[in-house]
Amino acid sequence: MQTVTQRRKYLVKRGQALVEFAIGLTVLLLLVFGVNGQTTTATGTYTKPGMTSPANGSTFNSGSATFSWDAVPGATQYALWMGSSAGTWDLYAAFESGRSRTLTLPTDGRTLYVRLFSYVNGAWQSNAYTYTAYTSPIAEMVSPPPGSILTGDRVNFEWAIVPGVTYYALWLGTATNSWNLYSGIQTGQSRTVKVPTDGKPLYVTLWTWSNGQWRSNAYTYTAYGPSGPVKAALSSPADAAILTGDRVNIEWTSGVGVKMPYYLWVGTTTNSFNLHWSSETGLSRVVKVPTDGKPVYVTLWSYVNGGWQSDARSYTAYNKAVAEKATMTVPPPSSILPGAATKFSWNSGVGATRRALWVGSSASSYDLYAGFESGLWRALMLPKDGRTLYVRLWSLINGGWQWDDYQYTASGP
Repeated sequence: MQTVTQRRKYLVKRGQALVEFAIGLTVLLLLVFGVNGQTTTATGTYTKPGMTSPANGSTFNSGSATFSWDAVPGATQYALWMGSSAGTWDLYAAFESGRSRTLTLPTDGRTLYVRLFSYVNGAWQSNAYTYTAYTSPIAEMVSPPPGSILTGDRVNFEWAIVPGVTYYALWLGTATNSWNLYSGIQTGQSRTVKVPTDGKPLYVTLWTWSNGQWRSNAYTYTAYGPSGPVKAALSSPADAAILTGDRVNIEWTSGVGVKMPYYLWVGTTTNSFNLHWSSETGLSRVVKVPTDGKPVYVTLWSYVNGGWQSDARSYTAYNKAVAEKATMTVPPPSSILPGAATKFSWNSGVGATRRALWVGSSASSYDLYAGFESGLWRALMLPKDGRTLYVRLWSLINGGWQWDDYQYTASGP
């Protein structure tokens, strides 16, 4: 049973549809049967209206366009139609008192059909035009690689964001276009999801909200199907990394068949816990560590298959006396990018308390992207026109910003 709110929404939506239909029908009837009882039958030669901009057959580069037309001698009125097929006006239909109109357009690459009318001496004359709508970029998955076999019961999906886009959505299901395992709106560019471990196909749909519409890319993966339980494993920071401050966020995988809880040890010698000891049910813990440049040892314990198993890593503590700015590791500097979806990765530097990334079309510019970075990577959707791309990676060290510049070549169209 519909609620009052749902009924009101339905009536409002239906009313809007009826108004749009009535406007289009009114324009159609007047164009066919005339204005003030006059018909479109007329003798003599009249000049048809001509579109001056945009050029017939052109492709738009954004989600709006201004249509302009020349004056027709003796014309007392103009009308403009735009539709998704020839002779239709599902996108726009109205009389025009001037000689230009700016319209919001679809951004899905469809063919747009435009007809421009002028009313002269009791007759409607028209010319038809076709255009191609702008195809706005949509997010693409960068990790795990599409088509890959997953490695556990929790997966961190990462995608390349589209500059200027705020909302994405992620679906995960056991059939195409399904979301029985997960669905949610995303404002970032990653999401960790719990998945089955039965070796069967998993279907992921990544949605992008752009220019008033949702569009998607679909991906298929194979669930992990282990032959037996798998212990939890440390995943971040990378083994042997140099830590960047007095606190480190330690992350680990869930393993398969692990009995809760995990145990985390941090010490100054192997298999020690003089710096930290904790019982964990999550997959991360921020730990305070020394800043003396000496080794730090981390051990993660998990109970699988009837016994305790460990995974160990060693790190070097941050040394306050030495500071290094972050540097780009992927893609290799000066390389040609493989496609529109590009993942930039960098190391943490030493003593860098904040980082930022610029991407621009000219040196020291940031027209394509600019943002502070809390992690060590950023995936972006970039142009595919072969231009030179200028990247600047910033590091905040001891209260001052330092940077390195990099150049890349965008992939070809």
